[in-house]
Amino acid sequence: MLRGSEPPDAPPLLRAERLTVGLHFPSFIDRKVNVESLTLVKPAANIIVGPDGRTNLPVPPAARRSSGDVMQQVLDLALGSLEIQDATLRYDSREIPLSLQTGAFRASLRYEPAGPRYIGDLAVSALRLSTTGVDDLELSRLESALVLEKGMIAIPGARVTSGPSTLIARGELRDFKALRAVFDVNVDLAIAELSRRVSLPIEPVGTVRFQGTVEAARERPLAILGAIQTRGIAWKYRGVLVPGIHLESKVRWSGGSADFEQLRLQALDGEMDGAARFGNGRFSVEGELNGLSLQRVVQFGAGKALPWSSSVTGTVKAEGRVENGQVHDAVADAALRLTAEQGARPLDGGVNVNYRQREGRLYLGQSFLSTPVTRINFDGTLGETLKVVLLTSDVEDLLPAASLFTPNPPPALPVALRHGELRFDGAVTGSLEKPRIAGKASARRLFYRDREFETVEAVVEASATGLTVRSLTARQGSAHLEGSAHAVLSDWRLPGSASLDGRFRLRSVDIRQWADAYGILAATGRIEGTVGGPVVRADVDVDAPGYGNDRLDGAEAKVIATRDRIEVTEGSVRLGGARFAVSGVHEPPRTRFRIKGEGAPLSRISAVRDWNQSFSALLDLDLSGEARIAEKSTELLSIEGRAALREVEAAKKRFGSAAVEASTANGTVTLAVTANLLGSEARGGGQVRLAEGFPSKLRLSLGKFPFAALEPLLESKSLPFAGHVSAEATLDGPLLDAPARIRAGDFELRPKLESSTLVVRNQGPLVLSLDRRGLRFEQAVFVAPETNLTAVGTLAFGQRNPWDLRLNGRMNLAVLNSFNPDLIAAGRSTLDAAVRGSFLDPQFGGRMELADASFYLRGVPNGVEKANGLVLFDRNRANIQRITAQTGCGQIQLGGFVGLSGGELFYRLLGTLAKVRVRYPEGVSTTVDADLNLSGTPARSLLGGTLTIVRSGITPRTDLASLLADTSRAVQAPPTQNEFLQGLQLDVRIDTAPNVQVQTTLTRDIQLDARLHLRGSPAKPVLLGDVTVDRGEIQFFGTKYTINRGEISFFNPAKIEPVLDMDVETRVRAVTVNINFAGPMDKLNVNYRADPPLQLNEIIALLTVGRSPVSADPNSEVRQTASTAGQGGANSLLGAAVSAPVTGRLQRFFGVSRLKIDPQLNGLDNTPQARLTLEQQISKDVTLTYVTNLSRTQQQLVRLEWNLTGRFSVIAVRDENGVLGVDFQVRRRFR
Repeated sequence: MLRGSEPPDAPPLLRAERLTVGLHFPSFIDRKVNVESLTLVKPAANIIVGPDGRTNLPVPPAARRSSGDVMQQVLDLALGSLEIQDATLRYDSREIPLSLQTGAFRASLRYEPAGPRYIGDLAVSALRLSTTGVDDLELSRLESALVLEKGMIAIPGARVTSGPSTLIARGELRDFKALRAVFDVNVDLAIAELSRRVSLPIEPVGTVRFQGTVEAARERPLAILGAIQTRGIAWKYRGVLVPGIHLESKVRWSGGSADFEQLRLQALDGEMDGAARFGNGRFSVEGELNGLSLQRVVQFGAGKALPWSSSVTGTVKAEGRVENGQVHDAVADAALRLTAEQGARPLDGGVNVNYRQREGRLYLGQSFLSTPVTRINFDGTLGETLKVVLLTSDVEDLLPAASLFTPNPPPALPVALRHGELRFDGAVTGSLEKPRIAGKASARRLFYRDREFETVEAVVEASATGLTVRSLTARQGSAHLEGSAHAVLSDWRLPGSASLDGRFRLRSVDIRQWADAYGILAATGRIEGTVGGPVVRADVDVDAPGYGNDRLDGAEAKVIATRDRIEVTEGSVRLGGARFAVSGVHEPPRTRFRIKGEGAPLSRISAVRDWNQSFSALLDLDLSGEARIAEKSTELLSIEGRAALREVEAAKKRFGSAAVEASTANGTVTLAVTANLLGSEARGGGQVRLAEGFPSKLRLSLGKFPFAALEPLLESKSLPFAGHVSAEATLDGPLLDAPARIRAGDFELRPKLESSTLVVRNQGPLVLSLDRRGLRFEQAVFVAPETNLTAVGTLAFGQRNPWDLRLNGRMNLAVLNSFNPDLIAAGRSTLDAAVRGSFLDPQFGGRMELADASFYLRGVPNGVEKANGLVLFDRNRANIQRITAQTGCGQIQLGGFVGLSGGELFYRLLGTLAKVRVRYPEGVSTTVDADLNLSGTPARSLLGGTLTIVRSGITPRTDLASLLADTSRAVQAPPTQNEFLQGLQLDVRIDTAPNVQVQTTLTRDIQLDARLHLRGSPAKPVLLGDVTVDRGEIQFFGTKYTINRGEISFFNPAKIEPVLDMDVETRVRAVTVNINFAGPMDKLNVNYRADPPLQLNEIIALLTVGRSPVSADPNSEVRQTASTAGQGGANSLLGAAVSAPVTGRLQRFFGVSRLKIDPQLNGLDNTPQARLTLEQQISKDVTLTYVTNLSRTQQQLVRLEWNLTGRFSVIAVRDENGVLGVDFQVRRRFR
């Protein structure tokens, strides 16, 4: 027991039921004792506070006696441990239960009389305290200083440590009666430490720091004022964990409630500025949100990352009640604005939220969310009715949202929008746990597997237990789909066992949009069963179905389809009036089928039309069978029935018929083939085993088959040869691997030309072998007169270069006449060639030698004969190494090549001609030297080069004027001109040799120079250039002329049109006449001059009929005056025209130089008469003339003229009366 200054009847200051002290004697010598432990059992402390504030704490005796400043030690206690059990502390009539247990305990108390006051220090470790409101408070260490004065207890500094938490405080307790205390504290508190003592709605992580003032009084509630900070705390509510929360706020605590002002809360990359109040089990919060990450909000709320990028701003207000660390009766309002951030999927929006926890009601006001391609508007109450309007232009934008509702979202959607939109207008009803979705969905330009649907509309109802689609319509071009469906869902999933029921109707579906085929499909049907095992029953009708270039008239069938079975019943296809019944069952891997019908026109098949437009036949089928169809192979198991072709026609000519019958027994198909081809019977048959490789034994024989029967198949073309062949083919072994042996014992080929006696036959049988690898020529020898050819080699299948054929032997070139009726060929050739390369472009190699060959082309004036040389074959070219030949009595050397490409012949031939005579045009023979080249194709070629005229001759009966006039006339192409001449173009330069000779009976001593360019075509040639004549004599209209100067020009680029400019001179009847010809032949201008001068009609009469300018008839002058110059000229030209053809014959027979007829000579009786003149040029100066009147034989005249000089001449005349006279003429000109 320990007493203080309390009254005697009052309870003592301290008493204990038991006191246990543990002592330690370190040494008996030093007489020291250490107190190791102190235990007080049920101690009771009684502190009395008087009205003046004094307590009953004892005062040391020395203090009462001393008035100095010496500090006296009252207590100095050091314990190894201290334990106080069930203690009671009574302070001014208040009792506080207390239990205490410590580790090392040290206490010191000193008395300072100057105060007076007590000064003490306390240090405790491992403190464990239990008292009212505190259960087993454990502190790591407690250190404190204590000053006790009258009416006040001051604590200059105290430090309390509990694990990572620390409290530092200083302050004082005044007025022991009222117990008014004021402390300044700094607290660093670990949430984990606090959560062990206090139930909190936060996770045991993070720290709290408080700095402020704590005030307490006996009659007033605890008041706290300061600032609080938190770092790294986490909040968890209904499984939602929000970590990394930082909070800063001014705090005021009073009366069990706390006000947080200037509150700033940072979490989820955002912050909130506002205020909060907690007290009496309730709370209220309001503030402004800024920069809150929507992705992190959803991630911590739903446990999944949000695929959109957005930040949240807005106002938030909430209030509610907290009980046992849980929130109750919460009410929250928020007006949030979502702002898109940089990212793959930015999101904008505005959301208005009202939440009432007690009602479980979350109301969304007019709100929206939008991305660049999607917008959703919604308002309503979750759990009741939420109206939703969705509009998007990219359904892929909705796919990320699926990850929020299902753990395995699809990687991609089977549909897409391209410049279209999807719209859903509906509502979400029911609770959040069991929502129901209903509304109308529509889409525009929706693509399903790259197939476009212009519009799709449907009424949709969905819940966790079912999905219903009503009033489904879809359009794709002309196609239209209508239908409805219902499927049972299991917790929003569509399992394979879910039942399925639907109906559909398809109209006007263009099959080209879905497959590489044609047709307009219509179907009506129903879908039943389950999702894993649906059954489709449909009536299908296809109008004009087809594939490639082939079309049927129609097809229809009833179809029942499941996952492992497709059955077609009551099916039919129509083609050209024929109907084929079709049925079958496909149960993978087996398929059974049957097709029956007759009269299908093969001409409706494009492959047949492409082969021959005139071919037609009717197809009959009655087949049934079974096959095994695997993923990469098809195996025929059986085939029964008959297939036949009848009424086979080509070019309106009946060919015959063919039929094949098949039957299957014990895995073997027996075939029987019969055919009648243009009167030739073909029969065959055999057996094929339905085993690996199809072992077969087949035989087909063909009677005597004429090649002429093939001509109708060639349409307008006809074969250049005739003949026949008989053959037999056999096959023994695997159908696709065993070779078929073809043996032709009778082969004959002959040209159709009547003049040809060539016949090509086989020498021994022709033996060929046919298999999958190709066609092999085992034995093929062809013979004809002076011809023997052997063919050995192969034609491989399925290779890039299938040809490998060798041709050897000799050939009579007359065989070429059979291929071109315009060609006349003869001679011999030796052939040693090889054929290689592709099927359509074979390449030749080898050589051919020509010996005494000749080639003439009809319509070409010159041919080639005695040709000898070598031709080398190089792939598609025949290169002429050197060929020498004769043509037109001259020599020709040939070079160049002839090629074949794409079935068209092309060539470039070079020829050098020496002294070659060309007889063209008629009546003209020209000897030339030339270097020519011919290039092009038979349809279009060019002949170019240089041609030099060495000599030119004109037949005696040819008149130069007529020849020149003929050149200006249009060339009339013969109606049967060959193709070569039709396509030939000319580009030849024509020159004359320096010593060119022009030989003709019409000319003498002609010297000329020609520079000409021949262009155009043989049918329409064009000649450009000029011909210059320096001197010579020429016969023109029956009269000889001396050429003083002459030039013939060709200017017209459209035709041959000679333009003359020539001066000639002649002497007739002692009269010298000069004539100038100028202009084209059809508009020739002629100017006459005579010495002595004469009138125009006299000059023309003198030149044409030799009429003397002075007539013996006394009336002649009058009659001549009455005639116009034009009439005289016309009469003279008429006489020349009549006499011209006769002159040539007389000259050749009698030697007469010229014959003239004057048809309009007036006699003595003034009647029309005709006079015949025969003239013989004895020499240059001597001319003998005989003249007779055809109407009167007695009027005859003989005249001899001798020109002695240019001025003197002697004329001897025997007149009609028989009188002989001689005249001497002297010519003199007076000026």
